Amino acid sequence: MSEILSYVFKDKRGSLLYSASPHRAMIPASNMKIVTGFVSSVILGDDFEIKTYFRVSENDLIITGGPTPLLRIGEIERIIERLKDYKIKRVLFNRSFDEDYYAPGWPSEDQRECYQSRITSFSLNENCIPRSETENGINGVEPHSGRKITDIRPYDTLSRTLVSKGERDIFPLFDFTDSNDGKLVYTHKEKVGDILEHLEPISCNFSADVLFKFVHHYKVGQLGSWRGGSSVTRNTLERMNLLKPNLTIVDGSGLSSFNKLTPSFISDLLRKALSIENGKFIEHMASPGDGTLKKRLDEFSDYGIKAKTGSLTGVATISGFIKKLNVTFSIMLNNTEKKGKDARNVLDDTLTEMIHKIEKNRKNGRGN
Repeated sequence: MSEILSYVFKDKRGSLLYSASPHRAMIPASNMKIVTGFVSSVILGDDFEIKTYFRVSENDLIITGGPTPLLRIGEIERIIERLKDYKIKRVLFNRSFDEDYYAPGWPSEDQRECYQSRITSFSLNENCIPRSETENGINGVEPHSGRKITDIRPYDTLSRTLVSKGERDIFPLFDFTDSNDGKLVYTHKEKVGDILEHLEPISCNFSADVLFKFVHHYKVGQLGSWRGGSSVTRNTLERMNLLKPNLTIVDGSGLSSFNKLTPSFISDLLRKALSIENGKFIEHMASPGDGTLKKRLDEFSDYGIKAKTGSLTGVATISGFIKKLNVTFSIMLNNTEKKGKDARNVLDDTLTEMIHKIEKNRKNGRGN
């Protein structure tokens, strides 16, 4: 199948400036995170706090509340310090999500990659614990380091941390519960705005998929699921008159090759986002020089560009907002054999060409 380049550039009224197959359904890769982040901000709001509670009842550590994707092992160690006078023999969790940890269309061979870790109700370090812990120690692990995963389950990591820090010679047993009993020892809180500030610039798959499942759990009161996340996302878009019939929404991160979005849809969503709370959601996205745009579009550093990039095998995308021109855009490349920088150059060259055309037309009194 031949390479497909689809794009759209729209002005402040949503009128078309330049396009190529703008309504063609394309694999968006991480441009899916624009949809997930926007829907999460609409349903929950930036100031909404997701909380994880740590309680003790006799010899049980009971972990309840919502899923907090930014929880790191360093904070768990501080919590364990508060547990030093308790003899924990069992750790109980409540569930916010179902046990379908991987979305449809995720490559099974990537389940040991940090960028495709299991989506669970409770997590540590984004469920990414590298194989080589001796290099930096378990505290120095960075989930976006690109290493392989050792512990598939966060419970294994928590167990080993309890043992190592509490000088216990037995691993606690793990089970699930609906109980909220016990003495509250610690509450971990994460604002949705902080999660988005982490998620959008660096393109965090784990946080995106946690939010995707969580909005279903929050809205419906059921265990968050892939199908439920898709349903809530579609319903939200439909209420805002953004949903199109040829869209396919499977996950929150864009890892699934089953997702299908159109450049026109993404451009319209971005314009809608600009009209809500003075474009607060847009501000979470990367600018030239940071996040996934760290070494891209430097010549437009003063244009106020906010954008989200995406890549999968055969796919490269970029969508965003150009403040200086008041233009939303989306560029998608599918079925390409180009990789890495070569694929990114196609997108960046297209964006550069269109910016120059828009500026030229406005200088000559044509266009908006």
